[in-house]
Amino acid sequence: MAKKKRSSSFNKKSSPGGEKPRTAGTAKVLAANVSAGISSRSATASKPVGMAEPETLTSPRAPSTQSRLESTVEAEGAARNALPEFATPIGAPPEADLPSQPPKKLSARADLRAKLSNNALFLYDFQSGVAPFRPGKGMTAAIKTDEDGVEYLALADGAVDAQSAGPTHGYSLKVPDEVEKAASGNKITVQAIARATAGAESRLALAYSTNEVGNSGWRWFTVGEGWSIIAFEYAVPPMIKGNGDFIGILAGSTGKPGVDVGCVSVAVAPKADAG
Repeated sequence: MAKKKRSSSFNKKSSPGGEKPRTAGTAKVLAANVSAGISSRSATASKPVGMAEPETLTSPRAPSTQSRLESTVEAEGAARNALPEFATPIGAPPEADLPSQPPKKLSARADLRAKLSNNALFLYDFQSGVAPFRPGKGMTAAIKTDEDGVEYLALADGAVDAQSAGPTHGYSLKVPDEVEKAASGNKITVQAIARATAGAESRLALAYSTNEVGNSGWRWFTVGEGWSIIAFEYAVPPMIKGNGDFIGILAGSTGKPGVDVGCVSVAVAPKADAG
C-alpha cells in the first residue's frame, strides 16, 4: 500500500487576509521593539510630575591658538593702560640716561658785565639807535658788534682840551634822577668794560660830573686787546638844586689808537662806607 506524502503545510498557518507568516527574524525585531517600549514606559513612569527635562550638558570647546594669543595681547594692553604714567611696564627695556648738557660758558665780556651788575645802581649798555646826551666835539663814535653779536661803543680822536665839567665834552651819558639823588653826598664807584681797538694798547678817560657842585675830573686808564674792567671812586658833593649828573667817556687824542667800551655802571656805597 503506497504511503501518502505528508504535507509540510501543517507548520504554516495562513494568515487571514493574506498576511505573510512571521519568520524568526521578524520575531527578534518585535521583541526588541517591545523591550524598548517597556523601558520607555518605565522611565516615563519614574519621572516626577512637573519636573522639567534635564538640559543636555556639552563639553566647552577649547579655544584655538589664535584666540589664546588675542586674549593674551588684550590682557597685556589693559595691564599697561592701568599703570601710572611714571611706572615702567614689566619687560620694557630701561631708558638710556641722556648725558646732561654742560652750561654754556659765558664770554669774557659777559662774565665781566655780570660782575658789574652785582652791585650796580645804574648799568648802561650801548645800543644802536640810542643817542647819548652829547657825542663829544670832534670825537669819532660808532656802535659796532663784537664776535659774540653784542653791541659796543667804538671811540677815537678825543680832544686834548675836553672839559669834564657840566655835561662834559666827552661822549656824555645822563644818569637817571634816582641815581643822582642816591649819589648825592655819598661815595660812588664808576666802572666800565673796555679794550683797545684792533688789539693795540690804548688810553681812555672817565669822568663823573654833577653839573652843579663839582666833578671828578678825567681819570685816565690804559687798556689792552682783551676786555677788562676799569674803575674809579668819587665822593659826590651834596646837591643843591640838582641839575642832572653825567658820565663822560673820552678817547685818546687824535692819531692814537681808539678804544671799545662795552658798558658803564655806577655803584653807590652804603652810608656807613661813604666816609
